[in-house]
Amino acid sequence: MKLFKRITTAALALALGVTTLGISGCSETTELDINNPVITIMLPTFAVKSADTDSPVVKAIEEFCAKEMGVDSLKLNIKWAANSNYGEKVTAAMGSNNWPHLMLVTSRTSTIIQNSRADSFWDLTDLIKETTTNDKGETVYKYPNLASTDDMINHNISVDGKVYGLYRAREVGRAGVTVRKDWIDKLHAKGALSFGSDHINDMTMAEFEEMLYAFKNNDPDGNGQNDTYGMIVAGADYLSGPLENLAVWNGSPNAWGYNEKSGQIEPSYMFDEYVDTLTLMRKWVAEGVINSNIATFNSGDWNNPFLQGQAGVIIDVADRARRVAANMQELNPEAEVDVFGFVAKSADVEPRTLPTTGYSGYFVLPTASIKTEEERDFMLKFMDVVSSTYVANLLNYGIRGESYEESKDGDKKIVTVSPAGTHYAVIDNPDGTHSAIKSTDAARIAEYQDLNQFGTGYDGPRNDVYLTTYYSTDVAKTVDKVYKYNKLFKVPNFAEAYISPTYSRHSTQLDAIMSAATTKYVSGAITLDAWKAERDRWFNQGGEKVIKEMNESYNLDEDKLTDETVKEANHKLQYEQGFTKWLTADEMAKFAAADVIGD
Repeated sequence: MKLFKRITTAALALALGVTTLGISGCSETTELDINNPVITIMLPTFAVKSADTDSPVVKAIEEFCAKEMGVDSLKLNIKWAANSNYGEKVTAAMGSNNWPHLMLVTSRTSTIIQNSRADSFWDLTDLIKETTTNDKGETVYKYPNLASTDDMINHNISVDGKVYGLYRAREVGRAGVTVRKDWIDKLHAKGALSFGSDHINDMTMAEFEEMLYAFKNNDPDGNGQNDTYGMIVAGADYLSGPLENLAVWNGSPNAWGYNEKSGQIEPSYMFDEYVDTLTLMRKWVAEGVINSNIATFNSGDWNNPFLQGQAGVIIDVADRARRVAANMQELNPEAEVDVFGFVAKSADVEPRTLPTTGYSGYFVLPTASIKTEEERDFMLKFMDVVSSTYVANLLNYGIRGESYEESKDGDKKIVTVSPAGTHYAVIDNPDGTHSAIKSTDAARIAEYQDLNQFGTGYDGPRNDVYLTTYYSTDVAKTVDKVYKYNKLFKVPNFAEAYISPTYSRHSTQLDAIMSAATTKYVSGAITLDAWKAERDRWFNQGGEKVIKEMNESYNLDEDKLTDETVKEANHKLQYEQGFTKWLTADEMAKFAAADVIGD
């Protein structure tokens, strides 16, 4: 498990200096004319040739944005840079004063943090969800698509509690458990398991453990042999995935959390719930419900025991179930694969889920190229339009009627692809979403190649049919449900936004101490006292200073995440989605009385 980095202002000034990079001197930056804008955008490219200014998709985006922005014309000047050295190109652009109007930052390096603190980028903290009054006197969001961004993710990209960018959304609730559904039902039918597959979304830790033992001891494949076990764990290189999910289910923080005993934030392995989870996994390994070769088993072989019918559980990302199910159909068509998102500690405790950071880079507005508040607001409006479903479809799928076509039998979910296989087929789903088959036509693909790097992925007000990738299996549809359900119970990493200079310098050594000790303890090679001794060594060889630096930043962060703010955000989301099981009457009344802000 990695500790998330943070750099204090004092330490940064000492190590790097506080001068603004790339602001002084002769600037090569093109000024923005908001009446006739030519917007320069810096993006990474993964292809040999990305969509250029002659692309009909780019022209369609320009025309739509111009109309929405109320200008006669709007042009995009996309500066593509190879992804392999994109970070170096970003640094070079800043150092040479060659600032674009919009720049994708793919990692929060010390240089990016320094420039944020030196006002090289606009502070957007209070602007993303800014409200205004419409013609009817109603309070509405000024940028409705930007306002749909997640507060947790905005905090994750923040610097000293300030948000300097617009993140590119990635699935927050991606964690999931791939399971042999048919094994559960077979064992339940013969009385060897107390529940069936219809209960997996309401499972407790005790029931999860019961399932693992049943998979080992009760012949789930029906071959009369004691040749199966419960869960596959790739401890050689990815023990952290299953471990962190189990620990969060069990009440441990996500990477870092606030410890009431010490009055500070600490890494999760300082918490009793984390240690209890390690001990539980150790027991499972010793008793054969987890693969005995956990210490040497590599994640590259993770699927094999599952596909070969040796084990029935994998804790990883939910979309692994889609891939496993597709492969399983070829090997054993009678097998049934299912997926669920999490396990509750007990029936009377609200579930907890391990989220991702929720983003893949973020867009910044450089103050060298966006000089005035009027220009800044224009660019925010532009990014709000870019975040619309219409533009999202253009970025990801091309032009309607050319790169893809409407399904003629959408209500029946019949896929209709043109004879040449050059178009998408749009399928109308029962939940109102629309799925699309990926095109195989090189000419069509070239029209929008790499433009998805410009997409924000926000789930704001929808002004058009929102396209998604089509998958034919039921498991794939369940994966989408898992994503949505997981978000309701997410446990953020309180320290995601912070950076430790000590950890930045010594992360390899510090991580190695805890990683090796944890694998050894879970696999049975060392005792708990030996593991705690290694934790003490981590503490003495730099961990104590890492904790001190993280808490300095935490205490300075006025918008810090806390257990209460997280609970409030999660419960508000539960209320909005109609899931009220864990809400109090007071919360229900509070959310019901809250002002509704439209778009």
